[in-house]
Amino acid sequence: MLLWLLEHKEPVDDVVFFDTGWEFPEMYDHLKKVEDYTGIKINIIKPSESFTFMLTQHRRVISRGKYKGKEMIGYGFPSFSTRWCTGRKQDAMNKYFMQYKQSGVTNCIGYAADEPKRFGNLHDTSWQKYRYPLVEAGMVEADALKYCYERGFDWGGGYTRHKRLSCWCCPLQNKRSLRTLYRHYPKLWSQLKDWQKTLANNAHGQKGRHGYIDFQNNKSVFDLEARFKAEDDQQCLFD
Repeated sequence: MLLWLLEHKEPVDDVVFFDTGWEFPEMYDHLKKVEDYTGIKINIIKPSESFTFMLTQHRRVISRGKYKGKEMIGYGFPSFSTRWCTGRKQDAMNKYFMQYKQSGVTNCIGYAADEPKRFGNLHDTSWQKYRYPLVEAGMVEADALKYCYERGFDWGGGYTRHKRLSCWCCPLQNKRSLRTLYRHYPKLWSQLKDWQKTLANNAHGQKGRHGYIDFQNNKSVFDLEARFKAEDDQQCLFD
């Protein structure tokens, strides 16, 4: 989207990226490459508390449900019903944009034309407008990726391994992406297991599962590792 705006002589006053701290290594290299190519400094926004701290150490008291009144350490892994990470991102971005409240601002967001569910969720306010340049240009995801490849941006081959280059540790990604993480990013997978252990220790040895400990669909990171290892062993035997 940024390249398209610049090539069409559109005014670009500010480029913003929210750094969760959980981006793939290739993404950080990509950001530097974008800065060098465009000559524009990207403003990096970070959460007030690191996502890793929020995941494993932030103390909170459960306000309802089976564990009401119990103090929990760490928000645990995000889920479809508890996407605490998304809320922190939105809060930080909204705080950043408040500097433009007096003058007004148009936020250009890089949703593609084949993502209607995404670009229908944001609504203009009296001072903050939203625009979707790729939608205006009729560019679908495949078009956008081709557009970037033609200009030398390939994210270190990231999109040959993943459909999405969002947080590498996101439990909401599919099994194929998690399997890729297990096979090709051993250091990141090891970090994921460490977080799983920390959350289990935070539960103080109480019996039974607590939803916030589970990584995905009542499965732990270790459950998934056992599955992936068995698949690899079976493939080796077949070969």
